[in-house]
Amino acid sequence: MCEKEGLLKMVVFEGSIHIDTLGNLEIKLYKRLLYHIQKYKKITNSTTIEIEFDYPLEQPITLEFIKDGGFRLKDIISSVRSGYRKIYKVYPDSIACHAIGDLVLVKISEWGVDSFTIDVDS
Repeated sequence: MCEKEGLLKMVVFEGSIHIDTLGNLEIKLYKRLLYHIQKYKKITNSTTIEIEFDYPLEQPITLEFIKDGGFRLKDIISSVRSGYRKIYKVYPDSIACHAIGDLVLVKISEWGVDSFTIDVDS
């Protein structure tokens, strides 16, 4: 669980979404979630955000993501997924005992300006 110093700006998402694989039922629920919860509402107008990844890593890694026109909830979730795919591909020695298919995104929080932390379980 990531927590930055300072005040929490807002919780962007709380739920349960697998990072890598989606079964048919989960795809339907994921699409419904994105449709009903801020699908079109922008979380930030910024074209660049940073997301800090710490689980199941030995040391946290912060990655930057770029999207023209700003980020909606579904864009941030997609960024989390692509970030983990990159981490598992580029930094395999930093991962502590979990396959990417074990990871479940449970919370996204914004701390300050366009800086996000995630809570991931397995």
